[in-house]
This record gives sequence, structure tokens and C-alpha cells, in this order.
Amino acid sequence: MLLQHAWRAMIGGLLVWAGATLFFIWLGDTVLVEPEQSGFWLTICLLEAGTACLLYLVLILYRLFDSAPHAGVRLGVWGTAIGLLLDSVLLFHHDRLFPDFTEGQLLSFMIWMVIAYFLYLLIPLLVERQPYRSAS
Repeated sequence: MLLQHAWRAMIGGLLVWAGATLFFIWLGDTVLVEPEQSGFWLTICLLEAGTACLLYLVLILYRLFDSAPHAGVRLGVWGTAIGLLLDSVLLFHHDRLFPDFTEGQLLSFMIWMVIAYFLYLLIPLLVERQPYRSAS
């Protein structure tokens, strides 16, 4: 079941990863606060709340394109797998991709990333609990 229509989930996961990555490439040095600074946890919580809302919206929209049962869970699993793999490369080359990040901002990005992947796995499970409606 998980491998059926996997290509849709892989493409969707790649698009979600690209969107999040581009957000932090363009705005990361502005929105990320170093862990030692006051307001760090508030900033992380706000970023994660925004991430959760966007992931929920993406999953609802994704179900319009992939009407198979458990499509959202498939997107969450494949998106997390692809994202973690690509983020390991991204972090290895962080000096080129995030040249303006301080070490503290890089740590903040990694903290955001870990929690975001937790949400990427959790939210599809919560969405799947809602009554399923076919796109047709």
C-alpha cells in the first residue's frame, strides 16, 4: 500500500522540502534567533505553528491530487524520508547555502527542522482521522 502511487508522494515531498528550504535561504537570517537570545522559544513556537498550518493545508490540497486511501500518510513518510536525506546534504554545505547564518542560527534551523519533521509525520495521521472524501 505504501509503495502504490509513491511517485506522487515523492514529488510532493520534494516540493514541500524545496519550499521550506527556499524560505530559510531567503529569510532564515531574519527569522531565526540564536538559542541564547531571549525570545528563542517564542520564535521557534511561532515558526512551528506556521509550519503546522502550512503542512495541514498542503495535506488537504494533496488529497485533491492523490485520492487513494492514506495518501497524506504516504506524503508524510516519503516527504520526511526525502527531506531528511536532502537536509543532510544541505547541512553539510551550510556555509554555501546559508552564508549569513551564525552558528546559533544554524542550530535554531536544526531545532526547527527536527520538530518540523515530527509534525510532517504527525499531521497526516491526524488528517487521516477526518472523514475521507474522494476528489471525484
